[in-house]
Amino acid sequence: MPLVTIAEDILAILRHALEAAGVGDIEPTLAAPSAPEHGDVASAVCLAAGKKLGQNPKELAETVADAMRTDAGFGATLSSVDVAGPGF
Repeated sequence: MPLVTIAEDILAILRHALEAAGVGDIEPTLAAPSAPEHGDVASAVCLAAGKKLGQNPKELAETVADAMRTDAGFGATLSSVDVAGPGF
């Protein structure tokens, strides 16, 4: 059985949330935020998806974050998910 990293677990949760929000055709990526107070990992996938779909990226990110919070693997992998404002 392959060793799964935390990043792979987070990406799986994010993929499921994107699919639940109707955005299953964009592959998410993770990055380290520039400032530690902004969390451990970040993704700009909703910015790209919002532009592609003509949706408000922040509203899409809120929908995806809500879906992430209800994912079965959320509590074991993540303690919280937040939507950052512009510039983060």
